[in-house]
Amino acid sequence: NEWNASQWDATVFRQLHRHWALLTAGSIAHYNAMTINWGGFGTLWQKPTVTVYVKPVRYTHDYMMEQEYFSVSFFPERYHQDPADNDKLSQTSLTPEQWGSAVVYREASLALVCRKIYSLPMAAQGIPQEIAAQYYKTDAPHTIFFGEVLTILQS
Repeated sequence: NEWNASQWDATVFRQLHRHWALLTAGSIAHYNAMTINWGGFGTLWQKPTVTVYVKPVRYTHDYMMEQEYFSVSFFPERYHQDPADNDKLSQTSLTPEQWGSAVVYREASLALVCRKIYSLPMAAQGIPQEIAAQYYKTDAPHTIFFGEVLTILQS
């Protein structure tokens, strides 16, 4: 099924926090993906949006900076793995597919195809000390990516 983002009714706070998603950028010929569980859903410039956070040290960060489109895919429980696993994607049998200008996965229960409309690096000086000590001891803060949700696919 495919529908417009304004038709999506979900408990949004549960989507990323309790169920990791796969952020994917690039084309079917050359793409990269990473698991995420930080992000948000909302409205920006009267457009339905998804917000994701990617550290500059992540390989996916380069793809997100270079590409105009990305996807956020959610999966049934049988695809969920321990969040501590570093290379979750290689441990699955996911089937990537091109959908418009984005890569999604046949096994996804829900996939959001997005067009990047803005990105902004987090300013280290604006992050509370206790948060910086916990998440940014050695790495630069995340870059925030805002994507307009163009299509929602549900299996």
